[in-house]
Amino acid sequence: MRKGFTLLEVLIAMVVLSVSMLGVYRLSAMSVETSEYAVQKTMIVEAGYQRVLEIINYPGKVFKDRGRNALGVKVNYSSESLPTLFPGVDEVSLTAEYDGVATTYVYYEKE
Repeated sequence: MRKGFTLLEVLIAMVVLSVSMLGVYRLSAMSVETSEYAVQKTMIVEAGYQRVLEIINYPGKVFKDRGRNALGVKVNYSSESLPTLFPGVDEVSLTAEYDGVATTYVYYEKE
């Protein structure tokens, strides 16, 4: 009897190894996508938070977007003001959006 592997055994082992490596590749690709989304979400949350702080700390000031925030990223802001049940108090929703990722902040403003 000869010692060693037959060609068929080697081919089967290569197929099994290839299939398992495809699974590892898909997991790593999903990990990269999730990481990119987390970075975008973190940037947009920070940009929105910064804008809310500016609005609260400097009431009545009109902020002009120069196209980019402090991180050099173009962020689109939109806001909506709705009256509340309390006279003279408005509910303001500020939405910050970047590259399809958005976050909304709600705060209350006294007239």
